[in-house]
Amino acid sequence: MCTQGRARLSNVTGVIKGGGIRSGRFSGQLPDLSRLASGSIASRLGSGSIAVDLAVDDLGQLTRPLGLTASTAVPAKFSATVVGSTQPEAPLFVVFKGSTDEMRLRVNGQINVSGEQTTFDLSSSFDTDDVGEVNRLFDAGIPLDGPFSLEAVLRRDATVDAKTFNGTVRVSSQNINAAAEGNFSWPLQSGDQLRLEFESPSLADLSRWLPGNYLDPGPLRFESQFTIDEHNAPLGQFSATLGNNDLSGVANIQGINLGDFPEVSVTPGNKVRIAGHFKSSRLNLLEIFPPRAKTPDAAKTREPLFSDEPLSVGWIKNADLDIHLQADDLVSRGFEAKGLSTDISVADGVLDISARSGEFSGGTFSMDIGLDTRTAPYATDFRFDINGLVLDRVPALYDVQLPLQGTVDVAIDLSGKGVSLKEIVAGSSGSLLASGVNTYIPASGLDILTNSILVQVLSVINPKKKSEFHKLDCGLIGIRIVDGIAMSHDSVALQTPDVTYLIRGGFSLKDESVVFLINPKARKGFGISAAHLTNFYRVGGTLLDPKIQADPEGVLKTGATWGLAALTAGLSILAQGLFDKFTGSQDVCRIANDQQQLLLAEPPESVLDTWERLQPVDAPTDGRKP
Repeated sequence: MCTQGRARLSNVTGVIKGGGIRSGRFSGQLPDLSRLASGSIASRLGSGSIAVDLAVDDLGQLTRPLGLTASTAVPAKFSATVVGSTQPEAPLFVVFKGSTDEMRLRVNGQINVSGEQTTFDLSSSFDTDDVGEVNRLFDAGIPLDGPFSLEAVLRRDATVDAKTFNGTVRVSSQNINAAAEGNFSWPLQSGDQLRLEFESPSLADLSRWLPGNYLDPGPLRFESQFTIDEHNAPLGQFSATLGNNDLSGVANIQGINLGDFPEVSVTPGNKVRIAGHFKSSRLNLLEIFPPRAKTPDAAKTREPLFSDEPLSVGWIKNADLDIHLQADDLVSRGFEAKGLSTDISVADGVLDISARSGEFSGGTFSMDIGLDTRTAPYATDFRFDINGLVLDRVPALYDVQLPLQGTVDVAIDLSGKGVSLKEIVAGSSGSLLASGVNTYIPASGLDILTNSILVQVLSVINPKKKSEFHKLDCGLIGIRIVDGIAMSHDSVALQTPDVTYLIRGGFSLKDESVVFLINPKARKGFGISAAHLTNFYRVGGTLLDPKIQADPEGVLKTGATWGLAALTAGLSILAQGLFDKFTGSQDVCRIANDQQQLLLAEPPESVLDTWERLQPVDAPTDGRKP
């Protein structure tokens, strides 16, 4: 047919044959024969259309030109329809369908093909009964299982470059739904703006990506909006909810390059810098993480209390951080903190952590950690304070079948150097002070205390089974630490309902050896006769394996051993008289507190000298306990 200077063929039908083609046909109108050498595809087609239907033995015949090589021959069917317009520069309208027994693809919309200025507005969908078959067929690495679907609406107009799109992509697979919307390029580049959404009804559905084990606190929902800056790094904000828990914030990540996404690299010559401000109205870790698996007692396995494994500090040397976290309500097994404010800073190999709480299981909490990794051994500072911790408000003890009561104060101040925790504490100096009034302190289950030196000392002085509690009308542990030697000079006292203990001695953080002399006295009117108590007994061994030992020369009781009084101009009451003559009804916790203050004023060398004097003469262990 020839009209108005145009030549075309209408109502054309034909058969397509070739190797691997089961059946094929085409029909429609051939392009304007007068414009084969010029003009757009749409103008050549005019207002006509072309339809193609094809069935092949091997899907790979058609996917191979797209860079997708099929590992096996899979029969497939395809159909395509292209409709033109009477307007010379109008776009083509296209519909494409493809399917196998397990996969289906559909693309429809409009496209104007013009080299790098090609524009389009396309909608597409892909779904499969088992994404694992897609992985096996094309050797793909889609990290999903089971049914999978993808929907996309993509647009590009003449105002953007050939690599930039606008639109939405949605993915769904086995209770996982994700979406991305915005202006983006492939690969990602500066100026891209994206909004991401992700949701799943359970953390269990994400187990392949998340290390460790998790409980099921409820649905997870994550949203983020970010921009790719001039260095191909992301800058934006996010919010996440997990059941009744939430976390949101703003973050800026510098030093990484998303230009080869999904591969992420560090920009040459730079280090990763992360700055962010995060907040949470509620974060209950008990709902997210399961209880820790029970492990064999360290004493039975003879593992040291402090690990000698080198600290992992590579991330401190290779990244800078400036992070602030504000949590209105943070719950863990060891505590519940309200108004918790935490700052984490890493700059040029120096880590600083500072945390404060408005309320900490009924009391208050503060912690400061400093670690300088610029030179080995690493200089370390640690300060930890709990004031007024109320035991019956500790989450890990909610189900304890005992009348929990009273409060506990803990203050630790240590400085040391080392490349492992063992080396740091072995040469550390500082102090430890813990006290409680009308208090049950559990022998296990309260991680913030029981996994610490505090309860190790209690267990040495007054051994308990793991299921038992240390019941104290008052208790105070005051210790001075000098170069890894932890000493008490009548600054440890425990008063139970029946017995009062005044303790002197100490332990070494170098080898965890213990030397304590314990003087128990019956409290008047409490039903225990002094005849049932040994006047003194000595505890040796280690923190994890204490043993009752003989003290044949009385070295722990002699005033000569405790020669610190002369160094404090007679103010110290560390002489033998107090230790021998105190009574079970005295306010020994006040006495011990006074002694701690005097101990902190002593010259460091006197503490080390006293420890040397306490070293026992070899003697057989007496396994009896008073």
